Amino acid sequence: QELMLSLAVAVFGIATIYGSAFAFPPPPSKENMLTSSSSSTAQPRNWGVVEEIRPNFHQVFLKDDGVFPNTPSHPVLLLSNVFHGTQEEGSQLLVEAGWTAPWVWGVFTYHHYHSTAWEVLVCVQGSADIQFGGPAGPTVDVKKGDVALIPPGVAHKQLNDKGGFALLGAYPQQTPHADTVRGVPSERQRLAIAECFTPVTEPITGTRLDNLYS
Repeated sequence: QELMLSLAVAVFGIATIYGSAFAFPPPPSKENMLTSSSSSTAQPRNWGVVEEIRPNFHQVFLKDDGVFPNTPSHPVLLLSNVFHGTQEEGSQLLVEAGWTAPWVWGVFTYHHYHSTAWEVLVCVQGSADIQFGGPAGPTVDVKKGDVALIPPGVAHKQLNDKGGFALLGAYPQQTPHADTVRGVPSERQRLAIAECFTPVTEPITGTRLDNLYS
């Protein structure tokens, strides 16, 4: 379980997009752009930039910063205002979708990641600023109804909260035992990230990930 504490406050530019406020990092430099070798159209990749991929769906690609691996092959998926049920309904939905019975809490107030499992966070109350990717990563204002799907290796940290912030947090049933790593991964942990089971769908909307991750 991840402990909810709120001490630090991050100051970023905030833009409201489809009901959820996202804090964007500075525009990427040319050195912060990558042409994907796996894409026949050679689309540039904007590291650390929250990008809309369809209404209410956003993604952010995060690269290894020398401490946190951040799984550059898979972006963090951010869904805005897509869950409108109760805590109990959210828990049932996650289990029926093939995820573990969720814990209800916040996020650790230090940068950490999981090498052995994907993680889904569903906000059921209040709001909080969550930073992804490490100290230089973007900050997202996660509100009630929002969902974050976090690949293994991606650092995340809670900066502050309000309104009785609470999340449902769960892992795929195929990888129910998530570790918590706070620094440079070992070779074993890098291998675990690379070989980790990848879910087929995002559990709240049922959207196939292969229709989103291109």
